[in-house]
Amino acid sequence: MAFAKFYKQVARPVLFQLSPEDAHTVGFHSLEAVARIPIYGKLIENNLRVESRRLEQRLFTLPFKTPVCLGPGWDKPSKFIHAAEMMGAAAAEIGAITPLPQGGNPRPREFRHVDEEALQNWMGFNNEGAAEISKRMQKAYPARVVASLRQVTNKPILLKLSPDMEIDKMVELCKEAVSAGVNGIILTNTSIDKKLLMRPSEKGGISGRPLKGKSREALTAVAAELFGRVPIISSGGIADGVEQYDRLALGASATQIVTAVPFVGPTVFRDINLELLRIMERGGIERISDLVGSALRR
Repeated sequence: MAFAKFYKQVARPVLFQLSPEDAHTVGFHSLEAVARIPIYGKLIENNLRVESRRLEQRLFTLPFKTPVCLGPGWDKPSKFIHAAEMMGAAAAEIGAITPLPQGGNPRPREFRHVDEEALQNWMGFNNEGAAEISKRMQKAYPARVVASLRQVTNKPILLKLSPDMEIDKMVELCKEAVSAGVNGIILTNTSIDKKLLMRPSEKGGISGRPLKGKSREALTAVAAELFGRVPIISSGGIADGVEQYDRLALGASATQIVTAVPFVGPTVFRDINLELLRIMERGGIERISDLVGSALRR
């Protein structure tokens, strides 16, 4: 609780004086630096991470300690793996990664909408390139389609879709992708629907609370067709345990959070998981596997 109070009353007001991109860089570099100091890193980790066998599962043959993961955009250079782990993320999506280094779009390229708990970004593919990032991550597999990916990797391949697609087309594309060998679906990416914000910036994909409705709609439609065939990861507008519970019940095996990190703070993974456990306890749900897709089995 002290950590959350410190972030809300001290750290967040200071970080929010910076641009979203600079605040992100400062925040994660600070966490990563602390994470590498054993005594301090362990102390913070013990306060942020939630461990419970009730939340554990295996996805893509890998163990997931909780169903809450860190989404893309927060670790483009793959430099903040320790920080993500320390915060309690079950997994972290890095990148995007391109074959050669790219500088991305000109700044400013990320915009904060505080009242709506939303971000807009048109970062582009700013990254150091596959060769440099692969030194940290061991392997990088750039490719464009499932067939070509299968020639270079036996790792799981997940398809991520825009929330702005027509639902019928989204469902059909997901079905075709699964038939082609995709191992999972991520719903959804950012939206370019400016009607979601009161005062949208001219450019940029929207993430955060305004995406909740679109993301839920996509999950509901795709899970109705594909639940049980491949894991579905839900992303968009998730910031608390109630929404986390609902997404799992609707058919998601796990979630990704992104925009909730700067708005709620580093305790967001802990807060979501603890609230999720309380709701499961009240509902008599023993394991995460009993919750996933429970709304579809009624």
